Amino acid sequence: MTETATTPYHCEECVAGKYAAGVECQDCWAGKFALVRGSVACSPCAAGTASAEVGRNTTCGMCGAGKYAGVGQTACSDCPPSTYSAERGLG
Repeated sequence: MTETATTPYHCEECVAGKYAAGVECQDCWAGKFALVRGSVACSPCAAGTASAEVGRNTTCGMCGAGKYAGVGQTACSDCPPSTYSAERGLG
Protein backbone atom coordinates (compact mmCIF):
# COMPACT_ATOMS: atom_id res chain seq x y z
CA MET A 1 0.00 0.00 0.00
CA THR A 2 1.36 3.39 -0.99
CA GLU A 3 0.68 6.43 1.18
CA THR A 4 0.29 9.89 -0.30
CA ALA A 5 1.24 12.99 1.66
CA THR A 6 -1.57 15.46 1.98
CA THR A 7 -0.63 19.13 2.03
CA PRO A 8 -2.56 20.97 4.75
CA TYR A 9 -2.55 24.20 2.75
CA HIS A 10 -2.90 25.42 -0.79
CA CYS A 11 -0.88 28.45 -1.87
CA GLU A 12 -1.91 30.35 -4.98
CA GLU A 13 -0.20 33.00 -7.06
CA CYS A 14 -1.63 36.52 -7.12
CA VAL A 15 -3.32 37.37 -10.42
CA ALA A 16 -1.89 39.99 -12.78
CA GLY A 17 -2.54 43.49 -11.44
CA LYS A 18 -1.83 42.38 -7.86
CA TYR A 19 1.29 41.56 -5.85
CA ALA A 20 2.01 39.27 -2.92
CA ALA A 21 2.04 41.20 0.37
CA GLY A 22 2.51 38.86 3.29
CA VAL A 23 -0.54 36.66 3.61
CA GLU A 24 -2.66 38.27 0.89
CA CYS A 25 -2.63 39.79 -2.57
CA GLN A 26 -2.85 43.57 -2.87
CA ASP A 27 -3.86 45.64 -5.91
CA CYS A 28 -1.08 47.56 -7.59
CA TRP A 29 -1.41 51.25 -6.74
CA ALA A 30 -2.25 53.85 -9.35
CA GLY A 31 0.89 54.66 -11.36
CA LYS A 32 2.01 51.00 -11.21
CA PHE A 33 1.14 47.68 -12.88
CA ALA A 34 1.85 43.92 -12.76
CA LEU A 35 1.68 42.04 -16.06
CA VAL A 36 2.07 38.48 -14.79
CA ARG A 37 0.67 36.16 -12.14
CA GLY A 38 2.78 35.70 -9.04
CA SER A 39 4.30 39.18 -8.91
CA VAL A 40 6.03 40.15 -5.66
CA ALA A 41 6.06 43.83 -6.63
CA CYS A 42 4.39 46.15 -9.13
CA SER A 43 6.35 48.05 -11.77
CA PRO A 44 6.04 51.84 -12.06
CA CYS A 45 4.57 53.33 -15.22
CA ALA A 46 7.41 54.25 -17.57
CA ALA A 47 8.19 57.89 -18.35
CA GLY A 48 5.75 59.15 -20.97
CA THR A 49 2.94 56.90 -19.69
CA ALA A 50 0.47 57.11 -16.79
CA SER A 51 -2.45 55.31 -15.17
CA ALA A 52 -4.92 56.24 -12.43
CA GLU A 53 -6.23 52.64 -12.44
CA VAL A 54 -5.73 50.57 -9.29
CA GLY A 55 -4.94 46.90 -9.97
CA ARG A 56 -3.70 47.53 -13.51
CA ASN A 57 -2.61 44.37 -15.36
CA THR A 58 -1.41 45.97 -18.60
CA THR A 59 1.26 48.57 -19.27
CA CYS A 60 0.26 52.17 -18.60
CA GLY A 61 -1.32 54.35 -21.29
CA MET A 62 0.87 56.62 -23.40
CA CYS A 63 0.54 60.37 -22.92
CA GLY A 64 -0.96 62.19 -25.88
CA ALA A 65 0.51 65.07 -27.86
CA GLY A 66 1.04 68.17 -25.73
CA LYS A 67 1.34 66.13 -22.52
CA TYR A 68 4.14 64.45 -20.53
CA ALA A 69 4.67 62.23 -17.47
CA GLY A 70 7.57 61.12 -15.32
CA VAL A 71 8.09 57.58 -14.01
CA GLY A 72 5.23 56.21 -11.87
CA GLN A 73 2.73 58.97 -12.64
CA THR A 74 -1.03 58.59 -12.29
CA ALA A 75 -1.83 61.23 -14.94
CA CYS A 76 -0.18 63.00 -17.84
CA SER A 77 0.45 66.72 -17.37
CA ASP A 78 -0.01 69.46 -19.94
CA CYS A 79 3.12 70.97 -21.42
CA PRO A 80 3.94 74.29 -19.70
CA PRO A 81 2.37 77.49 -21.08
CA SER A 82 3.83 78.64 -24.41
CA THR A 83 5.24 75.14 -25.12
CA TYR A 84 3.93 72.23 -27.16
CA SER A 85 4.99 68.85 -28.49
CA ALA A 86 3.33 66.87 -31.24
CA GLU A 87 5.20 63.79 -29.98
CA ARG A 88 3.31 61.22 -27.90
CA GLY A 89 4.81 59.57 -24.84
CA LEU A 90 7.01 62.39 -23.59
CA GLY A 91 8.72 61.64 -20.31
